[in-house]
Amino acid sequence: MEKAVKKSFISRGMRLAVCIAAASISAEAFQGDSLYRNAVEVQRSTLAEELSTQKDIEEINFGFPNDRLEVDISYDYLDPYSIYEDWTALNFRYYDKISNDLTLLYQGSAITRVEGNGFLGAVGAYKGWMERFYTYTQISAGTDSIYLPSFRIDHEFNYLFGEKKNIVGLVGLAYINQHDEHEDFIGSLGVTYYSADYNIGYRIFFNRSDPGSINSTSHIISLGVGHEKDQWVYVDVAFGNPSYLSTITPDYQQIEQNTVAVYLKYRKWLDEDSGFYAETGYFNLENEYDKYNFRIGYFQEF
Repeated sequence: MEKAVKKSFISRGMRLAVCIAAASISAEAFQGDSLYRNAVEVQRSTLAEELSTQKDIEEINFGFPNDRLEVDISYDYLDPYSIYEDWTALNFRYYDKISNDLTLLYQGSAITRVEGNGFLGAVGAYKGWMERFYTYTQISAGTDSIYLPSFRIDHEFNYLFGEKKNIVGLVGLAYINQHDEHEDFIGSLGVTYYSADYNIGYRIFFNRSDPGSINSTSHIISLGVGHEKDQWVYVDVAFGNPSYLSTITPDYQQIEQNTVAVYLKYRKWLDEDSGFYAETGYFNLENEYDKYNFRIGYFQEF
């Protein structure tokens, strides 16, 4: 009986690991995606301030106004708890302003889960190339854990449209190599509209999971309200159907699971250079688990 239970747990763990490989960025379900998600969100907030205050200036500052350090702790409660228990992580990010059009980002997460502890690290670069064109590139890698990528690279091409340059079109590419035989190729298209007091965006992801060349799509809708140096509130809604080929079953069964996620995020400046941020969210992975997320952190600009 004990062997059967252990075999069932390992099977679920392997299934979860494969699902991580198949889930696209927009599902925002796993720690491997959260580093990229945070990097994109912070850049949206700083760009929103640039577009609202410098619309008549030909050179938009695509870098960050200052260096910034962020440290936070996150806690995820999963149901059924008896199988997945809870996940915790200590996260840090450092935004290193090199020039007005180049900012480097260093970030990492130390993660504790029932499957074992792990660490995920990433480096990224925000780069403005010309008046209306900028990119973001990120490379990340995780320790040999079933829930972390062995290697991942994300790249975004962004272009500002309109007379006021307040509509941003996006084309994204990503590649994920897992510690097992799975790998993913992800393409995405998105658009974000910036006004003086809010920004709203939509993005669709097209994922191909190998082996099996299994295709799936995911979507994310995001609304941000606020201003830099005061406060930001973000609401994100994501949904999709990550699919993959299970290689742990003899018949190599194709698995398709619907996902739904909702996140509420708040960032508040306490003075000119520092403040706190908090996040809560809900994620459902069909036929697997419900996840309730909590995060609290502090940031300091230099």
